[in-house]
Amino acid sequence: MSNQPPPYGNPPDPQQGGYSQNPQQGGYSQNPQQGGYPPNPQQGDYRQYPQQPASYPQYPQQPQTGGYPPPQQPGGYPPYPQQGGYNPYPPAPQLQPVTPKRNPLGLILGVVAALLIVAVVAGSLIYTTRKSSQDQVTAYTAAKPGLNCDKGDGKWQALDSKATGICQSNGFLFTRTSDKSTVAELYFLGKNGAGFADSYRAAVDATIVSGDTEAGVGLNVHVQKDGGDGQIVIARANGDWIAESAPTSGTSTKLAEGFAPATKTWHLEVLVQGAVLTFSINNQVVTTVTDATFTKTTAIGLVLSDPTQAGVSANLSNFAYTPQPNSTLSFADAAATATVTTQELRTKPYSAAIPGPQCDKGNGAWAAPAVFGDTDTTIKCASTGLAVTQPANTPHFGFVSFYGPQGLITNDYSLSVQMDLSKNTGGCGSIASRGSDSTGGFLLFALCSDGSYVIARSEGADGLTQLKEGVGTAKAVQTVKVITKGSTHTFAVGGKTVATITDSTVAKTDFVGLVSFNLNDKATTSATTTFKNFVYAPSN
Repeated sequence: MSNQPPPYGNPPDPQQGGYSQNPQQGGYSQNPQQGGYPPNPQQGDYRQYPQQPASYPQYPQQPQTGGYPPPQQPGGYPPYPQQGGYNPYPPAPQLQPVTPKRNPLGLILGVVAALLIVAVVAGSLIYTTRKSSQDQVTAYTAAKPGLNCDKGDGKWQALDSKATGICQSNGFLFTRTSDKSTVAELYFLGKNGAGFADSYRAAVDATIVSGDTEAGVGLNVHVQKDGGDGQIVIARANGDWIAESAPTSGTSTKLAEGFAPATKTWHLEVLVQGAVLTFSINNQVVTTVTDATFTKTTAIGLVLSDPTQAGVSANLSNFAYTPQPNSTLSFADAAATATVTTQELRTKPYSAAIPGPQCDKGNGAWAAPAVFGDTDTTIKCASTGLAVTQPANTPHFGFVSFYGPQGLITNDYSLSVQMDLSKNTGGCGSIASRGSDSTGGFLLFALCSDGSYVIARSEGADGLTQLKEGVGTAKAVQTVKVITKGSTHTFAVGGKTVATITDSTVAKTDFVGLVSFNLNDKATTSATTTFKNFVYAPSN
């Protein structure tokens, strides 16, 4: 399953007002009845969340000298809901150029009259220029956005055939009626179509009305006329949010990702200061990034998405566009800054004394089990660490995912964490590496309470393949470490290497994880592993 969206088609044909189709590029088809409005963007395959195994590996038996008896092997473990990655970037709206207005000079009746007229006209031109500039920097708000709903002088593009909009007393009910592979966008083209400032703040309130936990709403800035789609932030009902940049080629780049408390009501804001963008969700700044891919704005998009269900709707209200003072940072300098910042995020070690969602006070992107549909596993922050508890008789892992600092993670790295197994009698704690968004699989490095260890590969819904096993000395508290570099993976316990494996099944890392589980899914006691002093160190 690919995470990449289909490439964009050719730019709009100005004579047709629509988007041309290039079959070799996978472009968008044109609907001649739509009057040249852009079709819904292709959403692509949404990412798969970590999959639960169909069966557990056979764990090594300890010698019968007071150790634990061989555990019973659990039955099948159902997979979590599959989610798949979206890359929801549309071709830009077909915008009509704004023709500048000019004042007529009139007839020259004489030298004195000519001088007078020139003076008057010069003043008029100065006034016109200032007025035009002022038009572009005037703030605009719409309590009820959308064509035929906004009663002000904002210009909105008509929706395509896969979306509908209804004016309500409390906003604009925006609905995508079909095709879960696309997102719907409502484009704001500016006040009277006058254009946009280089720096501005865009905001909207959005309440998800229908759809599942994958239903999401978003805000799209720097929408481009030539088919590129600027930067977009989407927040979903399960709390997952992601900010991405999509150049004209259609290949998106993740700017940041994180996980907010699950809700259906969102207030989204993007502060655009040239190439510096600050994203806020529910009045909380979640990230500031620098992306110099785009320099101008021809539209702002309000986004509706659900990659797993065709019908989805949200109520949009309180849209606001507010011009801001221009940034003093040039786009060239911004590009250099972005490169340095991204390099730091991808090379600098990241640590969390108390890891996990709501526990880590840094910018690590942690996903709670509930994000994946697991409402059984519980997590608790304490001074002793992150306690991950798999309840008794629970047929799946207790899995907490880490997507890296600011949602960015490398392919090669080391992971270390202190695990306390004193409340996990008969169970195991684990580090998961090489997590894949496209398959939901990962590599599992587990240390069990009896001192045994096992290395296995989760293949998503296809179950686990055991790669290596061993026995050791049981200790309640141990520090474990995994070093992943290329196809080589090394597992260490208490500072001592216990196993090295070669596995090239998954070459790319989208997430890693901290895992707690019982060896027996019919166990009558819960399995709690407490994690502390987590360190993620990218390999340079």
